[in-house]
Amino acid sequence: MQKGKSIETNGRALSSDEILVEEISLLNVRFLLSLSLLPLTLKCYVLVLGFCYAS
Repeated sequence: MQKGKSIETNGRALSSDEILVEEISLLNVRFLLSLSLLPLTLKCYVLVLGFCYAS
């Protein structure tokens, strides 16, 4: 909490930190999307393997 207050007093630190926070949040969103899509791709892969073995 104290770090946030000290950043607010310094305009330059605030702007650079905001850019950093935006980059981190973008990385987190991509990571979460890949995590949520992973089970789906695994299910499709298993289905394709199942069809190959069935035929």
